[in-house]
Amino acid sequence: MTYLVNLSICLERNPSNDGHVTLSEQLEEISSHMDVSINVLWKHPIEAVSQIANAKGVIVPNGPTPSFEGQVLCCKVARESGIPLLGICGGLQAMAVDVARHLAGLLEANSVEYVPTTPLPIVHEDGQLCVRTPQAIRLISGRYLADLYGSERIEGIVRCGRFVNREYWPRLEKAGLELLATSVDRKRILGFKLVNHPFYLGVAFLPQLNVAVRKPEPLLAKFLYEVTRRTSPM
Repeated sequence: MTYLVNLSICLERNPSNDGHVTLSEQLEEISSHMDVSINVLWKHPIEAVSQIANAKGVIVPNGPTPSFEGQVLCCKVARESGIPLLGICGGLQAMAVDVARHLAGLLEANSVEYVPTTPLPIVHEDGQLCVRTPQAIRLISGRYLADLYGSERIEGIVRCGRFVNREYWPRLEKAGLELLATSVDRKRILGFKLVNHPFYLGVAFLPQLNVAVRKPEPLLAKFLYEVTRRTSPM
């Protein structure tokens, strides 16, 4: 059986962004192996919000974005609608802010990348150097990503210098986020998922750039599988 899957990506595609190009390529390659036909719509975040009702899956990719508030709204709508959502890099920031504001009651939560003076920096700059080459990522034993990759350590590329603020993590955890990945020194939060949701998962690394090591990329393949199994065949 062939499936037609509508995917909404909450950002306009930038052909000079290798993360965007490789994400498109990976989705196409994985879908061909799964006998899935995908209709991928890259849109400005504000426009993407109106498309989510017709989407079977949502991706909030690496940026930069012209509307962080639009991406946060995309996360909120997908979460409340039970639609599988994958956040990558800046997408993880938007997911953290969504959960902080709408589940943890931290209404002024924001990212310092977009509001440097925010009184509630859920996403902040931690003062450490951000190495943009492949680095070791610790996956927490017995949890989703460690099981998915079959390892407690992978290599990934982290390009953003802003990370979820550990000061607020207890509030986010109480609101339903589960920690999945950190830096090796455990100081940086590099992945989480929302419990009691079909698929609300964010990572700070760019999985689409891991394809030279492992193909097809496990996280992207799993996301597309979760989307497809909620889709009726053509």
